[in-house]
Amino acid sequence: MTPPFHFVPNPRSIEGWHLRNADNTGPNEAGIRNVNAPGLEREFWFSPSVSRETPITHQEVRRAKSFGRGVFRIVKYTLEDLVPGKQASFAALQFEVDLTWQAKRR
Repeated sequence: MTPPFHFVPNPRSIEGWHLRNADNTGPNEAGIRNVNAPGLEREFWFSPSVSRETPITHQEVRRAKSFGRGVFRIVKYTLEDLVPGKQASFAALQFEVDLTWQAKRR
């Protein structure tokens, strides 16, 4: 459960084009050709009490935030389809994930 839930790419979606500019001629950096997409480090929340069938409410978001958090870091990658006008995709991806959650209370 990680916002944004609509419109811009969610940090849980990992696509090669997130790391390229709008016309796929270079890296996605600040400027007029910038793509509004997650970068190399992405935060997310998780909770075993949240399911795909449950409507997402503010209460569900609070519950997930209070249970666990994670950080997904892209460490190394290789992109393909680096042709202007196409969408880049991953040929290889190396990553790290850090997870933190509450200790179970007794």
